[in-house]
Amino acid sequence: MNTDINRLLDRGAEQEAAIARWDAVQPHSALLGQITRGALLGAKTYSGVFAATYQGVQVIVRHIARPNAHDLATKMQADLAFVGPQMNAGDCQINQLIAADPAHGVLVASLVPGVPYHATSDPALLEHAGRWHATYVGARRAQAHLSPMFWQKKLKQIPRNGLDGDDLALAQELREDMRFQTHALKGALICRVAGHGDFAPHNFRVHDGVLYGFDTGTAAKVPLARELAHFLLHVALKSDELSGPWGIGDAQVAAFTQAAGLPEAEVGTVLRYFYGWYLYKSILRYARNAGRRARLVALIRLYLDPLG
Repeated sequence: MNTDINRLLDRGAEQEAAIARWDAVQPHSALLGQITRGALLGAKTYSGVFAATYQGVQVIVRHIARPNAHDLATKMQADLAFVGPQMNAGDCQINQLIAADPAHGVLVASLVPGVPYHATSDPALLEHAGRWHATYVGARRAQAHLSPMFWQKKLKQIPRNGLDGDDLALAQELREDMRFQTHALKGALICRVAGHGDFAPHNFRVHDGVLYGFDTGTAAKVPLARELAHFLLHVALKSDELSGPWGIGDAQVAAFTQAAGLPEAEVGTVLRYFYGWYLYKSILRYARNAGRRARLVALIRLYLDPLG
């Protein structure tokens, strides 16, 4: 069977499981009892995101079903309660917390307006995303020392997932490049921030010049460069044309990192490291997705090109 079909079947199973988890918890949650479930917008192994109606208003409901769901939902509730009032006006905004039932892993947030980030071709939007991240982080940043071996060990845990042939050889070349960077960056001084958790274009919408972010996490402390590398890779994956070592124009990358407050010294070092880290992780993760795999191969070749 075509491996892309297998991915669709896996996704279908996750969607069915997310709906079943909602149905199982609803009789026990007073909050869910007041909500009319709409379409399932996204599903993962331990979570589901739904369109819904609450007290006559269209909302987004996030249901977390991990063993530590209570702890996660409590932290997410606290982060939205803290950041929400600060990002409820201006051109960098966030979905607002409406209600929560942490005991059952339920968060209810406002529905943001607009079109998906990738629906616009405005090159200035990347700089806007950098400003959004800086607004979200605020004063929650500090200096720290990088422990690249911690991140390298995570890469070892990723299965090959069917990657083979020339693409596997290219991934191994990338892994070797990452190994050299790991030694060079040991103990490097970095900027660490309260992270979004999934800072990527699919968690943003644009409306009347306002960039709305959503699906934030627990504000865990992470390297700023890692958050930005994740966003850049997702932009490059859908760019019409690839250029330079990032797959994106250098000027756009510079505007993005400056707006986000990344120290300039980290751009060619720590940011490059985490960009390569995500490239390696992604080529294994999407080995069965023919289209995504081909784009990642192209990006890895640009990344490894000594001429940039």
